[in-house]
Amino acid sequence: NGITNNNQQTTTYTYRDTDTYNPTLKITDTNGNTKTTNCGTITVTRPTIELTCNATPNNGTSPLEVQITSTANGGTGSYKYTITYGDGQTSNTETTTNKQYTTKHTYNNGTYNPTITATDTSGNTKTTTCGTINVKTPIPELTLTCNTTPKSGTTPLQVTFTSNVNGGTGNYNYTWNFGNGITNNNQQTTTYTYRDTDTYNPTLKITDTNGNTKTTNCGTI
Repeated sequence: NGITNNNQQTTTYTYRDTDTYNPTLKITDTNGNTKTTNCGTITVTRPTIELTCNATPNNGTSPLEVQITSTANGGTGSYKYTITYGDGQTSNTETTTNKQYTTKHTYNNGTYNPTITATDTSGNTKTTTCGTINVKTPIPELTLTCNTTPKSGTTPLQVTFTSNVNGGTGNYNYTWNFGNGITNNNQQTTTYTYRDTDTYNPTLKITDTNGNTKTTNCGTI
């Protein structure tokens, strides 16, 4: 590499640049006789950084706080970590000797692919992905009311049942229980005729497309 060293039978030298080198040795005796030999080939590469990263949890509803943890090995000396969260934000650390780096980030609705880069003191870098994070809009809680008209009367008594549903994921399944072992499905409004004298406590159960359920009492008839 252009550097020489004289008058030593044994010597050491530190190569700091990545390259392939072919060092030689030239011997000169007291009569001026010379002999030159090749010392072989030396290949210098940058130290390899091994880097892993994971995000926990990787799915949930907005706002979702995610812990991102990475572990670095190899390279030279200390590391500087740069996280790209995948939502337009980044985070940098000061140079640290810590092989493990942990941070937290809050995501809103969307799909994200964060990455982390470790840079050692020699400028070697390694980038890896932390996986895919899926964040959904929170589903509104199911709310349910039920009304009956009339609430009392003589047999045969025809009663109209009406309901009001909000939240969940829509496309509701209705299960009416008239309080006497008789049920009726898949109608938001229904009627039923009571032919026996008694006191009844009908209920309504709602199931949305995600399987979420809500049950309410329709009062006393």
